Amino acid sequence: MNLIFGLRLRYFNGLFICKKELFKNVKLISKGFAIYAEAKVKLIRNGCSYFEIPFVHTGRVCGQSKAVNLKSVLYTIETIILLVRDIYLTKVQLADD
Repeated sequence: MNLIFGLRLRYFNGLFICKKELFKNVKLISKGFAIYAEAKVKLIRNGCSYFEIPFVHTGRVCGQSKAVNLKSVLYTIETIILLVRDIYLTKVQLADD
């Protein structure tokens, strides 16, 4: 993702905090966990500043993650393709455009 979109993020798929005014104008199209990466890429590529707070992922205490399965991998690939299209082939669309 960093290579494709010219970014230097350490983690794309985690939660993030964003000002409501900035986020409400982002048109999101992805499904599942890829929506976090899509939102971050679109916000940053539209000129929003950011900073990352380091964290240590300790893993799950119980149960299994549903994030890595065929369906979510396919959604992620679809999101990357759509982001490439939106960013490099068309202007990134905001919700009120």
